[in-house]
Amino acid sequence: MTDTATIYACGFPDEKLFNDVIDDERTRATVLTKEQLFALQNIDEHCVLFIYCSTFETYLIEFLNLIANKLPKNPIVIIGENFSQSYLQNIFEHHSFTYITLPSDKEKIISALVDAQNGICAYIPKINYEKQLKDANFTNVALKEVGVALTAETNLEKLLDLILYKVRRSVKA
Repeated sequence: MTDTATIYACGFPDEKLFNDVIDDERTRATVLTKEQLFALQNIDEHCVLFIYCSTFETYLIEFLNLIANKLPKNPIVIIGENFSQSYLQNIFEHHSFTYITLPSDKEKIISALVDAQNGICAYIPKINYEKQLKDANFTNVALKEVGVALTAETNLEKLLDLILYKVRRSVKA
């Protein structure tokens, strides 16, 4: 666990609260314009994306592409007054995030950023581990059966049919 947060901050108005958060010693902030953020390469996967809600809303499609393609594991902290939790849960169905409603204070914001850095977000996607395990076991059994058939079956057509059948069933699982 760390006491600081490394953040990419984008789209904040020039207000004392946000400047105080970004300048605080507990946040190692890189302040970027939206163009700089969208152009980033080799993004640190441990960095927290910290976005002001009106900027996020204005460039929603671009942010969703950025998150899906360049920040698949990075936690997100959005601050503002425009969104509901359920709206953001629909958008970030498979992504961890925290939404801070304004008005807020510096300590609450920094605490949320540090928590996000440590993997603690207000919303963490639900993962059905039982289904994933069941699917993996099903695929494993199918692969074993194909492996046995590879060593035992001499009829190439039967072998290819078996492989195709097992692959199709595994994909459906």
